[in-house]
Amino acid sequence: MDVKEGTNCYLGTKEESSATLLFGDSFAGQYEPFFDEIFTFNKASFQSVTTNWCAYILYVNYVVFKKV
Repeated sequence: MDVKEGTNCYLGTKEESSATLLFGDSFAGQYEPFFDEIFTFNKASFQSVTTNWCAYILYVNYVVFKKV
C-alpha cells in the first residue's frame, strides 16, 4: 500500500476544495467526526492525515499491515 492512500482522506463537503489540514496521531483523529459535522454544515471540506499510532510523519510509510 502506498503512503499516498493514507493521505487521501477528505471530510466535510467533499465537493469543495480543501484549505484545512487535520494532522496528527489518534488524539487528532478523535476529532474527525466533530470537524466533519462542522465542515459539512458550513459547506467546506478538510483533509485529515491521522494515524492510530505515534509516528505521524509523512515520509514514513505508516500504512502498515501486520500478519498475526
